[in-house]
Amino acid sequence: MSHATNPAKRLNKEKFAAPIALDNNVWVDAGVIILAGVSIGENSVAAAGAFVTKSVMPNTVVAGNPAREIRKL
Repeated sequence: MSHATNPAKRLNKEKFAAPIALDNNVWVDAGVIILAGVSIGENSVAAAGAFVTKSVMPNTVVAGNPAREIRKL
């Protein structure tokens, strides 16, 4: 989720933010950005500078902008 572009909707603040979920043994490297509502599965890695826009499956390494799976662990 993100902020609305319409000022009236932005002032309402509905769906302005959502929690993120990090399962056990997750490594989030330096400079990673995780969007609201995303979850990162167990034993996964978000490489340095990754822009995580979608949930990450367990045992996965993601990298890039937007973050994409680069391998399974």
